[in-house]
Amino acid sequence: MTAISRETIAARAPWSTVVPAGHTLRIVDLGGNQAVDCLLYNAHATGERYSAPDTIVAQGNIFLVTGTVLVSN
Repeated sequence: MTAISRETIAARAPWSTVVPAGHTLRIVDLGGNQAVDCLLYNAHATGERYSAPDTIVAQGNIFLVTGTVLVSN
């Protein structure tokens, strides 16, 4: 996979972008052992958003790992 953008964001700093359909967003914790707080919305229908509770139930796991399918509301 070729990166189309590579950015380093300072701790506690805001960041926003639109990820086109079919592309991948990869979040890497450079400091180790940190949590990432994020909100994910459908750019074309902002009433649709990522749902952590629904994702946990669907996956049967609280951890997001490679291959985890994110579920929306």
